[in-house]
Amino acid sequence: MGADRGTLFVVDRTRGEVRSIVADRVVGEISLPIGFGIAGSVAETGQVIDTYNPFYDERYDEKYDTILRYDTKHIYCAPVLTADGTVVGVLQLLNRTRAFTPEDYEFLKTVTLEISPVLKNASAL
Repeated sequence: MGADRGTLFVVDRTRGEVRSIVADRVVGEISLPIGFGIAGSVAETGQVIDTYNPFYDERYDEKYDTILRYDTKHIYCAPVLTADGTVVGVLQLLNRTRAFTPEDYEFLKTVTLEISPVLKNASAL
């Protein structure tokens, strides 16, 4: 897909957080409050965040770079929405290995639509 790492988060409204269900090269779960960090902000607003320098974004929390021993340079973070517009997950890609094309963005939109029913069920657990 042209990114170094990817994470899929499910929105857990009961606990008020997003938690990773798939995180490339991460042992254990990543969780953060809805509205906190890039993924938490996407979960709260339902808006895509696409940044080439997250250190200039006040929503970015660099502590995860320290914890995970990773150097984040780029973030593409998109909501996973149900048909009625409810955010049930967040797809996050880190450190592009190339510029995303319009076809890449369309593919990512399709992926989020396809995984939406699965995450809707997971968020109900």
